[in-house]
Amino acid sequence: MPLSRRTLIAASLAALPALAPEARAQAEGQWRAITGDNGQPLPNTRLPGELVSEIGRLRGVTWIGPREASVTLFEFFDYNCPWCRAAARDLDDLVRANPDLRIGLINNPILSVQSAQAAKVALAVQRAGGSAATAGLYAAL
Repeated sequence: MPLSRRTLIAASLAALPALAPEARAQAEGQWRAITGDNGQPLPNTRLPGELVSEIGRLRGVTWIGPREASVTLFEFFDYNCPWCRAAARDLDDLVRANPDLRIGLINNPILSVQSAQAAKVALAVQRAGGSAATAGLYAAL
């Protein structure tokens, strides 16, 4: 068989199942090989370093957990996202189970005009009542 771009791609894809889970995940553009409760792979990526260093300086972050934590997890969310709503149910339990974890919730209203409106309401609540009040709104919505 002659060597061509098509045969190289086909050979590379055929080799993916033989790779270790971490290598296969990275080859597929993911950061880590993570599986859900059903054993299926979950997509995940890592932000470039130059963006990660800026996250902590964002204004309007809603904080859950201790101020001085050794681990900080940032969640970019949309109030109208069904997966974000499902994840929101677990955040309090996650912080309770991991006392050295701090979660930063960052509005990312991309799904609709209503998403942007909810994000504006959340920012107003945060200005008036701080992260605790906004975390309550987040849990309620």
